[in-house]
Amino acid sequence: MVQNRSAMSETPSVRTRSLAPTSGLLILTGAADVGSFFAHWAQVVYPVEGPRVVTEAVGHQRIALLVGLFTVVAGVVSLTIGSRDTRRAWASIGAAGGVIVGAFAVFDLLTERSRAIDRLVHGIPVTKGLLGQVGVGASNLVVFSFRPGIYLALAGAVIALGVLVMLLLGSRLGRTAVTDVDTR
Repeated sequence: MVQNRSAMSETPSVRTRSLAPTSGLLILTGAADVGSFFAHWAQVVYPVEGPRVVTEAVGHQRIALLVGLFTVVAGVVSLTIGSRDTRRAWASIGAAGGVIVGAFAVFDLLTERSRAIDRLVHGIPVTKGLLGQVGVGASNLVVFSFRPGIYLALAGAVIALGVLVMLLLGSRLGRTAVTDVDTR
């Protein structure tokens, strides 16, 4: 009888039901973070020596790409792995990554404009590939704008916070599925 109960707890249908909502939301969080990389977080347009204008993407969007890919992997692992504790651990780490991306997005929303313009005024390259320098008088020609990607990263962070709350409090579906199996 004991062997039968442990075999039932490892069946794919019960295993998938217990963390399926959180795993799906975790995959969605990772996808939002990866998408935010491609939609860019912010851009700065400025003149350089000669009659040229340069447009560059700025912000911590590379972190969003790397952590977003990890979050997708964590969501898939938390959906497919056998041990309940291991699934919860992967889901927790993946959700924490989504929240970290959101923290970088908030930081960039609050400071990136002034940091990018400050780098330009002081002749420090915005990115490593920049050639040329913007003088103090040209700083009023600098155009800075936030792109849709930063808001996508913030949406992913909100979803990740929801996943963390579901994991901390325990989703009703997950507790019911595990309780049903354990009581049989």
